[in-house]
Parts: sequence; structure tokens; C-alpha cells
Amino acid sequence: MIYDTLDSLARYTHLFGMTKPVYETIHPKPFDGMFIAHSHYATIFLVKEGEILVCSTHAQQPSTFVRDINGFVHLESSGITSTARVDSDHFIFFSPYEPYALIAEKQADVARLLVEVR
Repeated sequence: MIYDTLDSLARYTHLFGMTKPVYETIHPKPFDGMFIAHSHYATIFLVKEGEILVCSTHAQQPSTFVRDINGFVHLESSGITSTARVDSDHFIFFSPYEPYALIAEKQADVARLLVEVR
């Protein structure tokens, strides 16, 4: 996981390429105990308006995951190990198979970018 300011995003371009973000409105909902990860791509969250809480947990062996048709894997919580608040001044990056859960306490405009790690 990388958590940093948007001003620092250019420092990481040697790790991954960026695509133009497409934002969607996320509405509040309680944490359901499930985490998600992508099996091939890293995931970057950007927030245009509002803020989100992003939680992570211990990664598990990828061989234990079952991928859905889009390459995502889902796993039940083994406990939250870290959290970060992401707003319009910050971004967060998760490597492939690194589990995360997204929680919006209020409505927020969020982009989830799937990027190839170089």
C-alpha cells in the first residue's frame, strides 16, 4: 500500500502508468466484513469530492483465492490491520492481491483505477 499526497503522485510513475480517472458517486454503507483485491492489476483510489475510509487486512496466499470474471478476488475479514482517509488531496495504491475495503461515511465522488505495475 502507498498512501501519499496528490502532489507526490508523479514520483510513482516509474511504478505504474496512470489512466484518466472516471469518478462515480459512492453512498454511505456499513462495512460488511468483506475485502476485495484484483488479481492482475494494482488499484488506485482518487477522490474528487468528499472523503473515504480505506481499510486493509493481511494478505493471504493467492492460490487460496477464487477470481470472478473481472479478475477480482473477495475474502472475509481477518481483521482490519490499517486504515487511511483519502480525500481530494491524497491517493492510495494497492498492489495486486493486496486486500482493501472502501467505506464512505458520507457521499463521495471516487475513481478506482486499475493500473499495470511496471
